[in-house]
Amino acid sequence: MGSRLRAYCEVEDIWQETLKRAWNARASHEWREMEAFQHWLLEIANNSILDAVRKMDAEKRGGGRRTRPIPGSESQSSAPGVVPHDSVTPSAIAMEREHEAARLAALAAVPEKHREVVRMFLIEELPIKMIAEKLEISESTAWERLRKGRLSYFRALNKGGGNPGRP
Repeated sequence: MGSRLRAYCEVEDIWQETLKRAWNARASHEWREMEAFQHWLLEIANNSILDAVRKMDAEKRGGGRRTRPIPGSESQSSAPGVVPHDSVTPSAIAMEREHEAARLAALAAVPEKHREVVRMFLIEELPIKMIAEKLEISESTAWERLRKGRLSYFRALNKGGGNPGRP
């Protein structure tokens, strides 16, 4: 491990990840001799290190950061906009704006009867029980509207030429 990676995580973290992966893959390892076992374990350790470096580099570029609402986008009539928290790259902001536009267009394509349930569930991330209470409908009705509305939403999202992921 290089000094940069050691500043990011502990050697013990890498070793723990290596042991976990080895344990999970134990059924695929065929025991021959100690040298082959050590080679297998060192390959797993090497992959754990490479994954840690990739994760560290991704976080440096802004990956894995939480999102925050765009000021002024908290209106009830549309989905809240989000940008990567503390993002510094214009392309990341532009991409998120494109995805937000696709999500809003997909939400607008959901039949009105189902749209509010879908918005509250996917965007506000409210539990179905709370959605039913707010809309003064039964939970089973809320589940049914969500089921039908989500189908419309994801069809529209995929039809729009891309899949920006779950809002």
